[in-house]
Amino acid sequence: MAWLGDDDFLIPFTDATKDEGQRLHEEGDVSLLESCEGDFYEAHVRFFRRHHAVWLERKDGGCEHECTCAWFENEGSGCAHLWALVLASNQTRRTDEWGDDGPPAIIPTWLMVRARKRVRLAARWTGEADDEGGERPLLADAEHLERVTDPRDVALIKLLEPIAGGRRNLLDGGGFMDPDGPWEIPPESRAEVLQAAARTERLFFETSDEKIRPLVIDDDVATHDLLLGFDEDEAVAGRLRLAGWLIAADDTRRALDDADLLIRGAAPVAVLDGRLVKVETFGADEWLTLLAKGKTFPVDPDETASVMERLATSGPLPRIALSPDTPPLPLERTAPIGRAVITRMRRDLVCDLKLRYGPQELPPESGARCVLDVARGCQWSRDLDGEAALASRLDVQEGLLPDEGVYGRWWVDPDRFEDVAADLLEAGFEVIAEDRPYRQSGAPALLLSSGLDWFDLEGGVSFEGAETVSLPRLVAALRAGKRFVDLADGGRGLLPAAWLEKVRGVLELGRTEGDAVRFSRAQALMLEPLAESGDVDASTGDLVALRDALSTLAEPPEHAAPSRFGGELRPYQHRGLGWLRTLSEARLGGCLADDMGLGKTVQVLAFLQSLGTDPIEGVAAAPVLIVVPRSLLWNWQREAARFTPDLDVYIHHGPKRRRDAPAVSSTTLVLTTYGTLQRDLELFAAVPWAVVVLDESQAVKNPRSKNALAVRTLQAAVRVSLTGTPVENHARDLWSQMEFLNPGLLGTEKRFLEMTGAGGDGGTRALLARALRPLILRRTKEEVAPDLPDRIEQTVLTPMGDEQEALYARLRDESARSLGQRVDSEGIGGLKLHVLEALLRLRQVACHPGLVDPALRGAASGKIDLLCDELSQVAGSGHKALVFSQFTGLLGIVRERLDAEELTYAYLDGKTRDREAPVTRFQEDAACPLFLISLKAGGHGLNLTAADYVFLLDPWWNPAVEAQAIDRAHRIGRKSKVVAYRLVARGTVEERILELQQRKRELADALLAETEGPLGSLTEEDLRLLLG
Repeated sequence: MAWLGDDDFLIPFTDATKDEGQRLHEEGDVSLLESCEGDFYEAHVRFFRRHHAVWLERKDGGCEHECTCAWFENEGSGCAHLWALVLASNQTRRTDEWGDDGPPAIIPTWLMVRARKRVRLAARWTGEADDEGGERPLLADAEHLERVTDPRDVALIKLLEPIAGGRRNLLDGGGFMDPDGPWEIPPESRAEVLQAAARTERLFFETSDEKIRPLVIDDDVATHDLLLGFDEDEAVAGRLRLAGWLIAADDTRRALDDADLLIRGAAPVAVLDGRLVKVETFGADEWLTLLAKGKTFPVDPDETASVMERLATSGPLPRIALSPDTPPLPLERTAPIGRAVITRMRRDLVCDLKLRYGPQELPPESGARCVLDVARGCQWSRDLDGEAALASRLDVQEGLLPDEGVYGRWWVDPDRFEDVAADLLEAGFEVIAEDRPYRQSGAPALLLSSGLDWFDLEGGVSFEGAETVSLPRLVAALRAGKRFVDLADGGRGLLPAAWLEKVRGVLELGRTEGDAVRFSRAQALMLEPLAESGDVDASTGDLVALRDALSTLAEPPEHAAPSRFGGELRPYQHRGLGWLRTLSEARLGGCLADDMGLGKTVQVLAFLQSLGTDPIEGVAAAPVLIVVPRSLLWNWQREAARFTPDLDVYIHHGPKRRRDAPAVSSTTLVLTTYGTLQRDLELFAAVPWAVVVLDESQAVKNPRSKNALAVRTLQAAVRVSLTGTPVENHARDLWSQMEFLNPGLLGTEKRFLEMTGAGGDGGTRALLARALRPLILRRTKEEVAPDLPDRIEQTVLTPMGDEQEALYARLRDESARSLGQRVDSEGIGGLKLHVLEALLRLRQVACHPGLVDPALRGAASGKIDLLCDELSQVAGSGHKALVFSQFTGLLGIVRERLDAEELTYAYLDGKTRDREAPVTRFQEDAACPLFLISLKAGGHGLNLTAADYVFLLDPWWNPAVEAQAIDRAHRIGRKSKVVAYRLVARGTVEERILELQQRKRELADALLAETEGPLGSLTEEDLRLLLG
């Protein structure tokens, strides 16, 4: 009698019932009570704490059975207790039949069953002869599996056990041809399971015509790509049709019909010539189904590429061949381009990620694994890592929040929309927002052209070829705080902020002319960053020449002094002359800002004379206008007479000055004051000056002052300013002076202050400094020390104020009249004391009228005005100065002026008790740049080496006394040079004594020292000279 199975019962057994019955059997809960020739079995089955009586008897046509459990009585199906008895009876029967040798080994046969889109594996074995034959399914119980002894089968079964999922039959089936019986092998396990089955050498497959053949599976299963292409349409001559092939790695094609077996679905496989191959569809599984079913479509030969492009938009495609005679398009790799598509969803904004390979766009969840690009003649393999990186970039973007319910979608913060769009564009994404393309800017395309005295910068920035936006529009948008500019096609372009910020300072200094930005010649160096970056072709001839000229100004070339120049230039002054000439050749103005005492006046005079002896094209030698403070007017006249006697000089000042332009311009060198310039501005503005020079140009530092407005109306081929104050330290001062020197160079005052103020950027300030550097020449005494003597002494003639001059004239006339009458009657010999007293009063008035008349303490003094201007420059440039006077009353007036101008100083006179305190303060305190000293208090014992300037307010021409005062600063061990200024009131007794000194040193010393002895040599002619 055959072993019992569930087919022997009329009632069904569920899988759960069988599992539970097997557990009861294996755990020894079945106690057999009686058996009758193997046909009748009775047992008690323990189930938890209860025992159930169960029996069965095999008869022809079926099996009778019964159990005392409630399940058997109520459910009408087999119970676990009955199944446990079935297993126990089979075990008893096998033991009886096999005897001591045990059961025979099971050698299963494996079959891959054809089942549409699934791979199913069936296992059968041939058992002992019985009523029903020997072919059986392999059961998943221990009794069967223990009889499988071939190691290859054992290894395969271990792979299949988790797949079986507890089913009684490991790979069940009513027969090889039953497609519903064999167990499905999941795609992820398919290769490993089938290869293990192939190693048993008992693996077969069912062909499409239902034949059983051996199946070979290599350890390294080959992959064939599904190829979609065209072949001749047999139904219509001259037409093509879509067709499919399997293509090997060597491009060998096999028609799909050639396959012995084709199993579609996930991880499809095919059998070619009895050998299993993988089929790569690149996600185009539907095409495999269509082509396998013989579906085809007619195509015009001229439309193959367009057909494929249209098909690519409808879903994934496999490998592609564009014509019957061409190989498949190559598979190439490229990074995907992320496209952020921002749309409005009711009241919200959402951003969906799309992936672009070539012209094709697909969502992240697309199953396509390659993308067609007909234009490039290839198919792009998808870069899944690159796509994941794009999604990760969106995850961390500020203003985006991932939508947990939709893959590839983010919520957009409306308040940060433009920031999001800009950031994504800069990160390499394409951005489409509400059907408007947002475009990244391309490289600037600029063209530079030139005119007589200007350069035009034209062009702009292209936005992905859609439109080129002009420079003025870009700057206007940036100035308005925008990140995007509207484009003509409805799109929006992201401003190239980094580039614009780099060149913004340049562009804003120019003047808009239509779609161009115009620059003056003086602004040539402003264009240097554009030229260096390659943004503009700077090979324009005029610009190259100008840049070459300006580049030499970093190290000014030396130029020899004119042959008839009445002095010798020091090496740095030769370079200053070369600098002035180079600027003039370039038609540019410059600011000579050397330290005080380095001879700015001398360098300018040498330059002016060189225009006559060594002409510069386009620059006439005359007329020249020099505008100075009133206090320096006659000093310029004196220096010109000394160094350039060939230049005829006219001082345009005072009530007798000329009133018409031809008369003024007929002189080579015209000297005037800032005040006179204002009063006669119409006259000066009418003259085409060759050169205009502003001395002490800080007088025009306020751009809205009358002085500044006046000088900017002057016509001049060359403009020069002189100052001892480093103008680059004060933005408004710098703009005002440069607006005179090179009009328009720094743009508008408002914009210039914005660029150089707290809101400006370092790059723009660096650009301005770079462009201005050639136009400002500043040398400190320390820099040119090797060219200087230890001490530099200069005599400066100063004018008197109106009240001062009137008082001096009155006292002079009274003294001349009274002394003249007494000389006539008494002779000069007895008038020594009277002469000294008169001269002292005149010397005091020459310094300041308040020394004689306290009511005039607030009156103007040219000497004090000049002194305070110079002291302000000393303090502003980081130097220190000593001021000496024998009149403590004069020092008191100077103190009042310094207090009013908030200049810090130390003070020492004969009444100072603690002499050391002011000395230490001046020497050691950097915030104390000035020291006022009376001659009596400072004559001996002071060591004031911190000073590098000395001002002698009331000269005493005794060389020993004068040297003693200067030596307070110039002591042994001092490295810096000392410049001493002797201030002399023009047209006064001070100047007369200076003249007398050249002839009668001893007499001059006596007059200044107020001693009687040497006055014996004083003649009536000398007295008339002094009082003249």
